[in-house]
Amino acid sequence: MTLGLKATFVERKLWPAIEARLAAENPLVLETLRHASWHGWVSAFEHEALASAAAAEIGLDALRALSASRLDEAAIASASGPIGPPLRSWTRAYAGDLRRLARVGPWLWRSTTRNAGAMTVAHEDLERVVLRVSDCALLASSPAWQALLAGLGDAVLALGGVEASINVGSPAKEVTELVATRRVEER
Repeated sequence: MTLGLKATFVERKLWPAIEARLAAENPLVLETLRHASWHGWVSAFEHEALASAAAAEIGLDALRALSASRLDEAAIASASGPIGPPLRSWTRAYAGDLRRLARVGPWLWRSTTRNAGAMTVAHEDLERVVLRVSDCALLASSPAWQALLAGLGDAVLALGGVEASINVGSPAKEVTELVATRRVEER
């Protein structure tokens, strides 16, 4: 996930400013990102440092939008590897069903993170779903990582044809909740 995010920054010509910020604020993380392979993992700390540097450069709203744009129809249509095919299948099969689409979240979290807590479905009904990440103080304290997570949630719901608003917050020290609430059509 982190290396794909870095590739997106490079592609969109945002990397030089983010790289300069990391060089000034966190040179060890920058070195790790420079030498990480596509088949390896970077730590949650390094992922969060990259997200925070990006947020400092482009802002939280732009980071959320960038995160969502990485997972559009074209991206998952061309995605291979372990994430693309299941994500394509589930967003089609669960189209329009907020509760079933929410179950994609824990799978995606397990597939893309290591040593970053566990995501579970904490609540679900027809109009609202709560996904909870526990045992990850770093996520709970990082507005930048929360913006990335919210953007990813926005994209999964949009791919599944569900109009919902997503809010991410931390009700406790090591807990983060992503709350998706179906938008009600005004009459």
